[in-house]
This record gives sequence, C-alpha cells and structure tokens, in this order.
Amino acid sequence: MAQRPAARASHDAPESRLDSAFWLVLVLAAVCLVLVLAAAYAEFSRLEVVSGALRGMGAVAAGLVISTAIKLMGTLRSSRLGVPLAGVFAALTFVAIAWLRWPLVGVIVGLGSLAIAIAWARSP
Repeated sequence: MAQRPAARASHDAPESRLDSAFWLVLVLAAVCLVLVLAAAYAEFSRLEVVSGALRGMGAVAAGLVISTAIKLMGTLRSSRLGVPLAGVFAALTFVAIAWLRWPLVGVIVGLGSLAIAIAWARSP
C-alpha cells in the first residue's frame, strides 16, 4: 500500500506565504486609496461641485443599503430571531442613530451583540 506524503505545516507552505502577501498588498492598496481620496477631499472640499457630488453619492449609498435590505427580507422568515423581533431591532437601530444621534459603531456593537445573543439562545 502506498503511503501518502506527510502534510507540511500550513505556515511553511509557499502558497500560504503568497496568500499572506496577496492580502497584505490588497489591504495596503485599499489604505493608500483611502488616504489619497482623503487628501483630495481635504483639498477640494470647498468646491460646490465636490460637495454636491458627495451628497449624490450619499443618496446612492442609502439606496444600495435599502435595496440590499429588501433582498435579504426573504431570508428573515427562516431566521432564529423571527420577523417581529428583527423588526424591533431595526426600529431600535433607526431610533438610536437617526433620532438620538448615538454613534453608529456603538449602536451596531450593542444591539448587534444583543441580537446575536438572543439568536444563539434560541438555537436548538
């Protein structure tokens, strides 16, 4: 019976190093792009054309978020939270961010953690 060659440790594999290098380049490229865009915004933010374009991009981003939410509503029926509780979390998130002006990260971490804990507790 032929023996299989011993598996090499994943950190020794050349593919692993290539994967790490790929992700490093990918992340560094994104960081550099954001820094260049931030510098360009700092330079040209006083122009009315730039501020108008950014307002338009904000509207586009809001539309994309809403369309994604609508697409995901079909999977909500099979969620462990269920439609009513998910609606409560959505309303709480909207109230906290839009009306109370709480920081987005804090609201997402707080309510998201609570929703995950409830879903985990409801798991079979």
